[in-house]
Amino acid sequence: MSAHLRRRFLRPRYVFFAAAHLWVVDEHQPVAALIDPHTESLAGLVAWTDLPPVPPGSIPTQIAADESVRSSSVTTRG
Repeated sequence: MSAHLRRRFLRPRYVFFAAAHLWVVDEHQPVAALIDPHTESLAGLVAWTDLPPVPPGSIPTQIAADESVRSSSVTTRG
């Protein structure tokens, strides 16, 4: 049995600038593409699949960036 690679496309929902990169957050997948604004190339992908699900009845998680962050990370607030 051979492995089949399925191509996935990024469906942008949020686009913002933080930590020296342009962040493009996907609408359905728990990932964001980081774009280097100087070279206009992909600087990396960030996934946050290890975060626990939002408890029932709570406010949905929002993605927020802190300009003091120097590494490629996303802070979630809910």
